[in-house]
Amino acid sequence: MAHLEAAKKWFAKASRDLRTAKALIELNDPDLEMTAFAAQQCAEKAIKGFLTFHGKRIPKIHDMKALIDLVITINSSLHTVLSKSVRLTPFAVKVRYPDATDLPDISEGMAKEAIEISEHVFSRLKEILDT
Repeated sequence: MAHLEAAKKWFAKASRDLRTAKALIELNDPDLEMTAFAAQQCAEKAIKGFLTFHGKRIPKIHDMKALIDLVITINSSLHTVLSKSVRLTPFAVKVRYPDATDLPDISEGMAKEAIEISEHVFSRLKEILDT
């Protein structure tokens, strides 16, 4: 039961990040970096919530592939659901470091795709948690 309560806290934070991303993209002059960052954070926290639910130690990383690899040790069928979230990894870094020049500028299309990916990850993992 303790794992469930801790997982719910991760999902609550993920939900707020998703809500933030959706609100930011609707602004007249949206901050695309922050939108993509909030979307990335949603997916990351949902995955960490899933791992917490299953009693796994949560690494302090933002690498979506590494997090997905941990999830598929629990449920390999989730690989397909989570695979696109690998694209979100750069968004965890780009907005934090002004000298992250090796990362592309974030377009509106990229920000919207980030929201779609994170919403899919959040919904699917939350569905599992709720069953």
